Amino acid sequence: MHLGISAARRRATDDELAVRKLTYEQAAGERDRIRSARAFFARQLGPLPAFAGISVALVGALSEKFDEGWQFWAALACLVGMLAVSFGYSRMPPYRELRADRVRKATKEGRDALTPAAWYGYEIELERRIYGTGDERTRLWWLPLRKVEGSLAEQLDKERIGLFVAQGLFLAAIVLLLFAR
Repeated sequence: MHLGISAARRRATDDELAVRKLTYEQAAGERDRIRSARAFFARQLGPLPAFAGISVALVGALSEKFDEGWQFWAALACLVGMLAVSFGYSRMPPYRELRADRVRKATKEGRDALTPAAWYGYEIELERRIYGTGDERTRLWWLPLRKVEGSLAEQLDKERIGLFVAQGLFLAAIVLLLFAR
């Protein structure tokens, strides 16, 4: 009878470990999905000002008559705004800095000596802190600071908004330049 209880406990422990492993893999998969999405938006924020400069040069070169009225100056202001947005959002901290910050804040004592189930529990909690709960979204429209704050999901939302603002400014600049011809 004693062996039956031990075997049942061992199965329960194995089941708990399997559940923790699956939970961790799910959290890690979500983390990787958000990291990939951030990279997608960040890649577009970088070259957008260069495309804007090329577009302005093309519009200027293809125009026979170019009026330096208010449309021209408004288009120039849009381009400067787009540069500010692009540079501002490129300063957002990468995932590795978020993780390092959360690890520093978490309890590190005895982490190497953890059982596999405890290690998975620690990593699951860490990933949840990095990903965020979704309730902490604040000031999405402000240019981000270099500080390591907010969650990974919040930073994705900020970069997405930054890209949409930069694209809107780019479109406005092109339209204004076309009207200035």
